This record gives sequence, structure tokens and C-alpha cells, in this order.
Amino acid sequence: MAEFVRMHHRVVYPLPPGVSLDEGQNFLNIACVVRAFKKTPLYLGKRMVIFGAGNMGLIMLMMVRMAGAFEIVAVDAIPFRLEMAKRLGATHLVNVTEGNTVEKIRGLFPAGADIVIEATGNPAAFQSACDVLKESAALVVIGIYSKPIKELDLSFLYKKEPVIYGSNGGEEGYEEALKLLQGKKLDITSMITHRFSLDETAKGFSVFEDKKTNALRILIQPSL
Repeated sequence: MAEFVRMHHRVVYPLPPGVSLDEGQNFLNIACVVRAFKKTPLYLGKRMVIFGAGNMGLIMLMMVRMAGAFEIVAVDAIPFRLEMAKRLGATHLVNVTEGNTVEKIRGLFPAGADIVIEATGNPAAFQSACDVLKESAALVVIGIYSKPIKELDLSFLYKKEPVIYGSNGGEEGYEEALKLLQGKKLDITSMITHRFSLDETAKGFSVFEDKKTNALRILIQPSL
């Protein structure tokens, strides 16, 4: 939150003409999703589950829709985010606070999902992600876990023979992220839910932490 920030030149890119600051503020997350997307064995007709309808999960949702995903289940605990996922292309919604998440997904995909994206960073969600995988499916993890996973049933590794990919940062996705922004391929600005002035920065953090505020992407704008 400093007035000046020292950055390595490798990760500094000028915004292309026609890309607004409102769109450009999400450049890094787009690049991170692009990096994860490259690990995703996706082609036309795949059935997917995305755990987490936050900023990263919603960007991934838009990208896999463009790439030809046939059915996409969005999983979250916040109704506002699930409705946003529906508007951005999710074909099914699952609220984790309403019944058994795994059973609901299995009801939609009896054989399991071809690809599962874990974008929550919640250890409980990781187990659910493993439980809904199809045989020989892929699990791509973009969530950051702040707590260890204390218990995990690893029997699915033998039974389903999945491939699990981790994804760290966006270094391999910067150029593509710029092209996506310049081509207006992603609906970025609709995810901006709040704006605060520089003097209201602390309030912005409080709003983001309050799950009842329906905050998704909060901008701090010194010019306000």
C-alpha cells in the first residue's frame, strides 16, 4: 500500500490501448488463471466442477466456457457469488451450505467430472474435489491453503488414477492475459462490487472480510 513500489521489469507490462484501469486491475489474477488453464486438459464437451466462485474461480469459469466446456458446476457458500457464476456461464450451481455437496454433484455427473478446479484454498473443499473426480480425470489446484489438510482419503488415487496439477503465480500467462483484456474476451468490470477512496482503505478491507456484504472485487481509488 505504498506510494512507490519497486518491481522487477519482468512483471511490469503497459496496458494495451483501449484497456481501462477498471479492467487492468485484474491483470495479475487473469494471468494466474491463464497459467492454471494451460495445465487443464480441456476440449469440447468436457464436464467441469469449479470449487470457489470468487474472482479466480469466475475468471476460470469464463475461460473454460470459451474453450468449449459442455457443463460447468459452480460451487460456493455465498448465494451472490453463485448468481454471478450463473450469469457468467455456469450451467449448474451448488451451495455448500445446503445439503451434501458431493452427492449433489454426483447427481449431476453420475460418473464424475472430467476436470475439477479447486479455487477456494479450503482443505474441506479439496477432499470434495477429489471425491467428484471421474476416472482418469484432472484436478487443477489454484487455491492457496493457509491451513494443513489434517485428514485426506487417498484411496481415490488408486481407484481413479487422476492427474493433479498445482499452479503457482502467473508468469507464463502475462502475454495471454493482455490479449484477453484487449480483445474484451472476459467480463471483468461486472465483478467490481465496491469502490473506496484512499482514506477509506481500512473500510474496504472490513467490507471484503464481511461475507454478508456481497463483496467480490473492491477497488481503492485515490481519485475518489
